[in-house]
Amino acid sequence: MNNSSKLNATVVHVVDEYRVVINRGSEQGVKIGDTYLIYSVGPDLTDPDTGESLGALELVKGRVVVRHVQEKISTSECIEFDEVPGRRKIIRRDGSGINSLLLGLGQREEIEEGPERSQRPLGAEKGDLAKLLTSK
Repeated sequence: MNNSSKLNATVVHVVDEYRVVINRGSEQGVKIGDTYLIYSVGPDLTDPDTGESLGALELVKGRVVVRHVQEKISTSECIEFDEVPGRRKIIRRDGSGINSLLLGLGQREEIEEGPERSQRPLGAEKGDLAKLLTSK
């Protein structure tokens, strides 16, 4: 099966905020690991200098990877993540007297947390388009 039949697809079902089903499957050559760009079509744009049509704007929802393939449909999952930088916490233990010195209560402790990573929601809707980016 040639790749041209799987180049463009349509979202036929939104499973949840991270997963969509497209209308291409093994019959069209889709394989697990293929990546698609999910997008909707925005307004047609015109070059203000020449008046020439520049085409429709692609409103990108995100990139997905195919996780499950059936004959005529495939389920894909978002592969984009948001990352929040790590934080530094300073914990102070104040105290006085011999017990504080023995127990280390007058010391300061710094804890550095790594970045938090969370999967980015697609915001995809039924009818959005899918364009093949890479094929396995």
